[in-house]
Amino acid sequence: MQNYLTTFYNKISISDQYECWIWNGCKNWAGYGVSRYEGGYEKAHRVMWRLQHGEIPKGMFVLHECDVPDCVSPFHLFLG
Repeated sequence: MQNYLTTFYNKISISDQYECWIWNGCKNWAGYGVSRYEGGYEKAHRVMWRLQHGEIPKGMFVLHECDVPDCVSPFHLFLG
């Protein structure tokens, strides 16, 4: 897991906690970051949520309060 965390965080440009943390890895057609996670591919902001808070409850979405698709800042994410 430590190897995965290092690889994951190396793909993020972090300025400070209040600014967007921009995903610099692969992105999908809509501009959302995409990362390998648990044997498959997942949007990077959803991976960040799982790393910080655990599983995403069924039927819930991980949303950005900043409305920046490639932002993965845990301070900008919420469930809805």
